[in-house]
Amino acid sequence: MRHLPAIALFAVMPAAKASTEAEVPKPILDQGYKLVFRDEFNGAKGAPPDPKVWSPMMGGKWRDLWNMEDACRQDGEGHLQIVVRKNGDRYETGYIGTAGKFEATHGYFECRCQLQKENGFWSAFWLASPTFGKPVEDPAKSGVEIDVMEHLAYNGDVMHHTAHWGGYKEFHKSVGIEAKVPGMTKGFHTFAVKWDEKGYAFYIDGAETGRWPESVPISKAPEYLILSCESEKWAGDIAKAALPDAFIVDYVRVWQTPAQSEADRDRKNDRKE
Repeated sequence: MRHLPAIALFAVMPAAKASTEAEVPKPILDQGYKLVFRDEFNGAKGAPPDPKVWSPMMGGKWRDLWNMEDACRQDGEGHLQIVVRKNGDRYETGYIGTAGKFEATHGYFECRCQLQKENGFWSAFWLASPTFGKPVEDPAKSGVEIDVMEHLAYNGDVMHHTAHWGGYKEFHKSVGIEAKVPGMTKGFHTFAVKWDEKGYAFYIDGAETGRWPESVPISKAPEYLILSCESEKWAGDIAKAALPDAFIVDYVRVWQTPAQSEADRDRKNDRKE
């Protein structure tokens, strides 16, 4: 995940907290969306996230943190905790994604979580394409990084929704939105993006908080989900943080219209041929 200052698939269904289908969020209510992915993190205390759905990513040192598998564990109470901790002379965290296990093109992507308290790192829920930047001249085909939420503790009730495309080197481009929602740093809240052929709209607790401008390419690529914590200068001095701290995730859910799901199945079948 990259950052800049802001300027104002295929269904996998892990165990759920309840046997009934999750309530459809208000922004897509009565629009024909169906639940195609959910993880409610109902595993035993100390269990890793479901390996059928999630894989550790970016193992070893990434930016100013070391990504360790055991820093990303379920708490036995229906949550996933991504811990940031100090271990000797280094700082550690967890970083997981659904690459190769769940990918979707278009839909409503939602995470319910509780944000971290300390400075020095940021938490994030985002979507990434396995073909990002390839080809660099066609970001609709290669994919757009969709940062649904990035949070820095020193920003208080401000959330970042950021787009990246064109690769991460000389052709990299980025657009960001800052959304301020009073009370966002207290308790659990939902963060979502509605991504379709018209563009991208963002929501916090079901209320729209921004749309990216027309200059952002509309990705037509399958993208996977990522939950992560990262650290570098942008987030402040992690040496001053009172650790351990945690980014706590209650659930991740994805809805699609039948047409979006059918298009994903067709793309999957085309790749097999």
